[in-house]
Amino acid sequence: MSRQQAEVIMNIVGNIICGQVTGDTAKQLSDRFGKINQQKESLSINSSDTSVSRSTQLDYAIPASKIAGLSLDEFVGMLADDPTNTINLKTFHCQIQNDHDAIAQEESAYQEIPGVASLPSKKCH
Repeated sequence: MSRQQAEVIMNIVGNIICGQVTGDTAKQLSDRFGKINQQKESLSINSSDTSVSRSTQLDYAIPASKIAGLSLDEFVGMLADDPTNTINLKTFHCQIQNDHDAIAQEESAYQEIPGVASLPSKKCH
């Protein structure tokens, strides 16, 4: 598959859910998630005065560095909606929270699957 074909496929997908990726893929996803206005605040203190400066800056909603550094239980994504069912929060960064005690209890009740058939092993020449 060529890079051009991969880009066509990437651009027709409506929903994106992704774990940790790096390089061009992280950059493409970050660009796809877009930019948002973020409030910045800085505090300057000197011997005679203290000042607070506030500004608004356009920055990536989910930077490529954040996507590249996701843990195993984290994922980012963007959901598509339609005019009859709009979604206010389309872009997200989430963490899976497992109930490990409940999982262990469920796994302890697992039963081994019985064998269906036994085939004799043959040596290949």
